[in-house]
Amino acid sequence: MPSGDEFSSALRSAIGRSGLSLGQISHQLRSRGRPVSISSISHWQSGRSRPDGPQSLGALAAMEEILGESPGTLMNRVGPPRQRGRAAQH
Repeated sequence: MPSGDEFSSALRSAIGRSGLSLGQISHQLRSRGRPVSISSISHWQSGRSRPDGPQSLGALAAMEEILGESPGTLMNRVGPPRQRGRAAQH
């Protein structure tokens, strides 16, 4: 099962290979109707958070295309959703 670290590392590598800035990626996502802030992309690549809702996962599929990655390259590394609330505290 993929881990969040695997996802963030893969995303960081894909962004580096693309030569695009986070601002350029965010702009291209917005122009495709999949707005994601620069800070969200930064958090995803640093491992502080990861995409977990339908909108974020849809944006991630568009991001794969923008970065020149094969479909599923990043999506398959996201891992299960993080637990929130009381369940995450135990």
